[in-house]
Amino acid sequence: MVAFSFQFLYHYPFELVCDAHLSRFPSCVHLPALKECEILEDKRCASTGRRCIRRRLVMGTELPKWVPGLPKLDFEQTATISTADRHMRIHSKNLFLTDQVNADEICEYSAHHMNTQWTLFTCSGSLHIVNFFGLEELCEKTALREYITCARMGRVADAKNLNALIMSDPTWKGLPLWDVDAQKSDLNQPSPDAEQSSAQRGPCQDEPEEEDRVAVEGAVSDSSAAEDT
Repeated sequence: MVAFSFQFLYHYPFELVCDAHLSRFPSCVHLPALKECEILEDKRCASTGRRCIRRRLVMGTELPKWVPGLPKLDFEQTATISTADRHMRIHSKNLFLTDQVNADEICEYSAHHMNTQWTLFTCSGSLHIVNFFGLEELCEKTALREYITCARMGRVADAKNLNALIMSDPTWKGLPLWDVDAQKSDLNQPSPDAEQSSAQRGPCQDEPEEEDRVAVEGAVSDSSAAEDT
C-alpha cells in the first residue's frame, strides 16, 4: 500500500482558482490524460451557497500494456463547493478493478488562513493493489510515478485556465498572469532517478513556500517514507 499527501499555494483568490479547476471539465485541451467526463449529478442550493457535482472520469494511462484491462482508468469524483466558506472538497474513488485495486483521494481548496487572497490546495490519498498476479509492488510504484506526473500536468492546466479567466473576465482583470513556462519547465525535468526528490518538491511548485509539503509513505510494504518510488 502507498499513501501520499502534498500541498501548495495558489497566489490567487479562491473564487478564481475554483473556477479555473471547474474549467477542466468536461474536457480540457491542456489535460490530455482526461479522456472522458460524464456529469452524473449537479445540485445547487441557493440558500446555503453550496454546490455538489458528481461525475465519472476516464483517464488515459501509460501503465504497461500487459496489465490487463488498464488502457484507461475510470473514477467517480464528487466535488462539494461552499461559496460561503470559500472551500471545495473533491473525493475520488476508482471504479476499475474494484476487487483488486483500492484508490482513494481527497483534494481540498480553501482560502489561506494568513492571506485570504491566496488559495491553499491540499491532497491526500492511498493506493492499495491486492492479488494482482504477484505484481502488486511493481504496479503500485508505476502508478505512483504516473500520478505525480498527472498532478503536475493538472497544475499546468490550472495555470492556463487561470490566465484565460484573468484576461477574459472583468472581475479578475489587473491580476498578474501565471508564468506558465515555468510550470512547463518543471514538467520537462528528467526524474527517473529522482522520484523521491520530485515528490518532495511537490507537483509543479512555484518558489517553495513554507506551507508546501509532500510525503509519500508506504514504500509499498513499509510504513516509512518511500526511498524508491
